[in-house]
Amino acid sequence: MELIDSRVQRQFQDGSEWCSPHFIDPDDGLEYALRTEPANRAAYVEALRKRLGSTDLRQRTGAIALLRKILPDIGADRALEALHSAPLEPGQRPAWRIEAADLEEVAARALAAGATAADIHTIAWIKQLAIERSYRVFMLVPLARLDPDWVMANTALVDHQHLAVLTALPPERRAQCIDALAPWPPEKPTQLAKAFWKKLPPAEAARLRSLIWPD
Repeated sequence: MELIDSRVQRQFQDGSEWCSPHFIDPDDGLEYALRTEPANRAAYVEALRKRLGSTDLRQRTGAIALLRKILPDIGADRALEALHSAPLEPGQRPAWRIEAADLEEVAARALAAGATAADIHTIAWIKQLAIERSYRVFMLVPLARLDPDWVMANTALVDHQHLAVLTALPPERRAQCIDALAPWPPEKPTQLAKAFWKKLPPAEAARLRSLIWPD
């Protein structure tokens, strides 16, 4: 375990432990190790979990970049506890390019996507972020799955463009959400909107569209 922890430390510091022309960032090497060394996975996961709250920006960036990969092993609430062991300020930039330019946002998106109903501390945190942060849509979509009652009580946070929130709700709550957000602006048939509706079963897409734009 100590050897692996030291290897993780060096990898995030200078990328010297797992080197390949295919690895662009230091976390690429650790992702490879997680995938190809199952016997050592628990040790890698623990080393990464500890670094979620590191005060060293490179170590923390690497751990947060791989948070989605290790969440099945540790669970969202345990990851959140590690993350909050040191202050994580909104707008803190990662040491290298990862999913977003804000470390808090990357961590929050990973935890929100991987949380279950049992992760009560994570759910409370992402509710707070849904109220306070500009990236709230990434919290509202999983909250529609985790706590649809809360989303329905806070539809003022939902923008008409955020159709993914609507379809993340249980089917029986979608019409209620549409009513709460009425009146809807005219439909803009963009390529993105067309791709969104194609993800739904045709009958459900037609039903929702007829409720939003009855004309």
